[in-house]
Amino acid sequence: MRSARLSLVAIFAIVTSLHAQSKTTILTGSAAARRFAYQGQPLHPFCLEFSQERSSRSARSDLVMCSAANVSPKREDNGWWSAAYPTGAGDPSFSRSAYVSYTVLASKGNRFLVATNSSGGGSGNFSNLFWVRLDDRWIALVKDERAGDRCAGGLSDYKAQGTVVTFSVNVSSGAVLELTGVPVDKGVSGKLNGSYVDCDGVATYRYDLKAEKAQLTDVRIRPPDTRAGTVPTLPQSCFNQLVAQYAKRGPVSLKPGALKEFGRQFAARCAAR
Repeated sequence: MRSARLSLVAIFAIVTSLHAQSKTTILTGSAAARRFAYQGQPLHPFCLEFSQERSSRSARSDLVMCSAANVSPKREDNGWWSAAYPTGAGDPSFSRSAYVSYTVLASKGNRFLVATNSSGGGSGNFSNLFWVRLDDRWIALVKDERAGDRCAGGLSDYKAQGTVVTFSVNVSSGAVLELTGVPVDKGVSGKLNGSYVDCDGVATYRYDLKAEKAQLTDVRIRPPDTRAGTVPTLPQSCFNQLVAQYAKRGPVSLKPGALKEFGRQFAARCAAR
């Protein structure tokens, strides 16, 4: 009986917490950004650099420590806050300085939806979208939403209004095929463009701040590269031909239903070869 009562108490606590969260006022844009502060100043970008190790990624950071760096944040023309580590702070073989930049998209109580761009000083330019919890002295990552590196899922074009955030994701041909939801043998799909330099399209998402879920709204596929010297694999060549056929009718912008049909045509024409 006692364990049953404890279970009921635990369930009640969870339901109460979820109910309270659903009733929390949602703020976006400047209204949310004004609350993302420490000691009256916008949070230092270095406080948004969380560990890439999954086991320690959610460990909270001390705002006193991450704000004490001898680097003053800079407000960029696009409204983002950024800060670069002193040259030589990382591997001296790196060609450029490591940096972190961020923008606040929304808030729900002491939870904030934040977009970041960062680099460790190498060629990678990583973008992340996540929720953090901000207290008087501590900040912690509580939920990852999306992450990418340039063409391999790089994020951009954030817009927040009301209870919705929209954003774009760079996708390769392989990622486009995956978004169609049409199953194709990995021996075929694995030969499609899929690296961080293959910006073959852009996927647009609509993120519901209440439900904290993203929904694909459309995918824009770029015309294939036809420059001399480019020799795509057979599956990629077939993919390019299909895109070119679609492009005869205008820009290739596919909503989920049309995107699935694109995947079916690829499977029928290209996967059977």
